[in-house]
Amino acid sequence: WIQVIATEILFHEWGIKDYIRISRNNLSEYAGEKVTLLFNGWNSFSELGTYTANQFPIPDSIFPIFFSFNLEGNYIPEKSKLQFLKYGPIGCRDEGTWKRLQRQGISSYISGCLTSLIPKREEVKEKQTKVVFVDVPPAFFEYIPKNIMEDVEYRTNSYKIMRTYGEHKMTEEESVEAYKEAKKQLEYLRDNARLVVTSRLHIASPCIAMGIPVIVVKEDFDERFAWIEKYVKLYTKKEWSNVDWKIQPINYENEKKSIKAILRSILFSQTVKETDMNFLNYYYRNRKSVEYNGIITKGFANLKQECKAYSKYALCGISIDTITLQNMVKDIYPDWELSDVYDSDIGEKRYFEGQLVKTLNGIEKNEDTLYLIATKKAQRYAVSILSQNNCKYIIIDYKNDAWINNI
Repeated sequence: WIQVIATEILFHEWGIKDYIRISRNNLSEYAGEKVTLLFNGWNSFSELGTYTANQFPIPDSIFPIFFSFNLEGNYIPEKSKLQFLKYGPIGCRDEGTWKRLQRQGISSYISGCLTSLIPKREEVKEKQTKVVFVDVPPAFFEYIPKNIMEDVEYRTNSYKIMRTYGEHKMTEEESVEAYKEAKKQLEYLRDNARLVVTSRLHIASPCIAMGIPVIVVKEDFDERFAWIEKYVKLYTKKEWSNVDWKIQPINYENEKKSIKAILRSILFSQTVKETDMNFLNYYYRNRKSVEYNGIITKGFANLKQECKAYSKYALCGISIDTITLQNMVKDIYPDWELSDVYDSDIGEKRYFEGQLVKTLNGIEKNEDTLYLIATKKAQRYAVSILSQNNCKYIIIDYKNDAWINNI
């Protein structure tokens, strides 16, 4: 909803008053009047089981403008790939999305996030006095100076909803309430914060844009953050003792103006100029980067010799973390073949990265296959089954930064 708010701010700035909202979760079912749609946000073609979003294929009544678009996962169905080719170039929110689309021959560029285009706030120092922590990792607290802790206020960007389908699907009324809460959150930070410390991408980005000093801390960063470093340092766990607590607001109003002009041109002309695409790509790629998904990268590095024996891998347990893991396997071992995908509770027929999901009870031994266990729930079921079948496996424990294996 913070991305929706950022879009509406832009529309109001450009004098666009005649617009409608379309639920991205039912986008493929839209049958209304012909519209141009600013298409952004988190997207995936993998079915995670407890949450479904039917964005594709895009109906003919919608002309999509891909800007600030995030795609998690390497799998793209052929019909959707044809639509990306038809409506491209694709403006990718992050470098990970850009890399995955480029790999499949889809014209794309890095656009950053719409939330980074929110207007700068009016500075009122006597009111903007609070140090606001939004979903800060608990382990980070031992690194915080005493003088900072004296003024801390705690908030969260989590909003409890049923992210399921069928009779439990979020209603329009619930969606409106969530939208209002997101707006309150942004307005509160705008009017009260002198410093924001957060692990949340969509708190960091709008706050930086509003001119609030921001410190971004997280045990490990995934590639969704692979653009925001243009504006702010990302502190992984090993750097928490070196946080710059005297950070100043970032001023990029001239660049913001240029990016908004490019987006406005794309929106109204429905085409992307090559010069604009090259400018944005250079602008966002010209930055210093952290090591993304360091837990996975380090784990594979420690087992480099052992992993050479394998040409196939299977995934056990499905979640957003599994998508991240699969992305990294594709980067580190591009020749590995994904042989099977398993989960403990598959329910109705569903697919992950184009593969039919099988039950963990159906695991059979394959000597050339390495089994990667990606979720806590799968650990409880998978280890005993894999051990009984003498299968080689790795358990990726994100929380404790640990890799348990029998190889």
